[in-house]
Amino acid sequence: MKGVYPTLVRRELWEHRWLWLAPLVTAGILIVMTVFGVVMASSHLGGFNAAWMRRLPDGAIGMRFGLVGLTTQLFSIAALVVTFYLLDCLYAERKDRSILFWKSLPVSDFQTVLSKYGVAMVVLPVGTFLVATITYPLTYAISAVGLPGFTQLTGGWDSGAWLAAEGYVLAGLVATMLWYAPLFAWFMLASVISSRSPYLIASLPVVVLGVCEGLLLHSGYVWRFAGSRLLPVVNASEAVMRPSLWIGLAVAAGMLYIVMRLRRYRDDT
Repeated sequence: MKGVYPTLVRRELWEHRWLWLAPLVTAGILIVMTVFGVVMASSHLGGFNAAWMRRLPDGAIGMRFGLVGLTTQLFSIAALVVTFYLLDCLYAERKDRSILFWKSLPVSDFQTVLSKYGVAMVVLPVGTFLVATITYPLTYAISAVGLPGFTQLTGGWDSGAWLAAEGYVLAGLVATMLWYAPLFAWFMLASVISSRSPYLIASLPVVVLGVCEGLLLHSGYVWRFAGSRLLPVVNASEAVMRPSLWIGLAVAAGMLYIVMRLRRYRDDT
């Protein structure tokens, strides 16, 4: 069973091609938009306005700002993709009865669930990060070549600053994935429980609790809690010191255990 997990991951990427296509297509669109913007700015504006640039401090945008801006766009798309994937991954295999085929193979429910969770927690985020790592220098180079004054505006290309920005983004990504662990596990639990709409199962308890709390207690703790779990981590070193992050990991482990047990008996036959 040495190659079970790589095979299961390849299965997920083969069955759900939009998992890896979405970040690639988004990166392609950003590159095309950069080229279009450079052409338009060069032909109509002659590059950046010198008077405007003189009002900006040196390196006003900087490497970290640019990289974070680009990765935010890519990870926003990846977040949408992974949400739909997790809510559908266990529901769809029961709906089309493919679960009967997969259960006939020598693969346990533990391995199947863990591989799906690993795709969402590790494979897609790391893949998106690598796409961003390649895309940012490309867009920077296109802008620097086509727009006079672009390097002055951004402070110029600095490999050290770029690597530092990469480290900053990667640390934030790891902390964010740990923070999202119980949320992703909840999506999988909704997927394995639901017989009709996993999207409704995932959102209904939060909506009901939030509305009831507002009506009965006139407070909004449920909404604030849900909102905090949806926000990405900004400061990785601060996030790992939060007890709520580690409690969330324990809760995620418990929910994944329930998902594995439920998948064993829920095949809709």
